Amino acid sequence: MVEPVQVRVRLPEGAAAAAEEFLWTLDPGAVSTSLSGGAAELSLVLPAPVAREVEGRLAAFLEAAGLETDFAV
Repeated sequence: MVEPVQVRVRLPEGAAAAAEEFLWTLDPGAVSTSLSGGAAELSLVLPAPVAREVEGRLAAFLEAAGLETDFAV
């Protein structure tokens, strides 16, 4: 069995909704969101082999939208 890993993504104000919508297209059950002071932290629990791929796809999506993010695995 593949161990899941948690990926946390800190997003600037205004980026959370777009990122969450994008992630729901990948895996609706893997996403939870926490908002604090206008910024957001998305938390995903994914199988380890998939985590890096999703991280890369999300980073590319946010970069294309002109948004910066901070990833932690």
